[in-house]
Amino acid sequence: MTRLGLRLATLSAAFFGFTPTGRTWVARLQSLDGTFSRSWSERTVGVVLIAACFFSSGILLGGMIQNYSRGSSMLTIGAFGIGALLLSLAAYFYAANVGLRYLIRHGTLSAYNSWGQFKWRESLDGLEYVTCTTTKGFTSMKLHWRDRTRSISLVDSLHDALNRSGDT
Repeated sequence: MTRLGLRLATLSAAFFGFTPTGRTWVARLQSLDGTFSRSWSERTVGVVLIAACFFSSGILLGGMIQNYSRGSSMLTIGAFGIGALLLSLAAYFYAANVGLRYLIRHGTLSAYNSWGQFKWRESLDGLEYVTCTTTKGFTSMKLHWRDRTRSISLVDSLHDALNRSGDT
């Protein structure tokens, strides 16, 4: 592929949220050693989302109780109840991931949730390439091995560590 063709492909991909990582990110990721977590601003956004979900869930729960006391149909009451339940589940999901932490030691990547509970572990041996995609303001990094892939949130501290020793 010519340089112009490569540049056009890169610009087209960037338009759709794909961020080129460069050939050196695999080696950098394999050589990292440390703990990487969300920045203060990333955690703040998560806490705001949790609060919004709980607030909205409370409003829907109040609507469910009010409709029940007025003798509304079970369909209306159920709709309010299901909405409150779904928003509560979304708040739990955000709460579990707002304190997400990655630990990279000796070529192994481990993930822990907000409560410090172990989620998963992957060896970085045999990692072939890395891609990044930004959607709705959130950047995810997909790690590609020959036989599997793993998507992770590209937290600011990990992004900074990957960029320290060179350009993206």
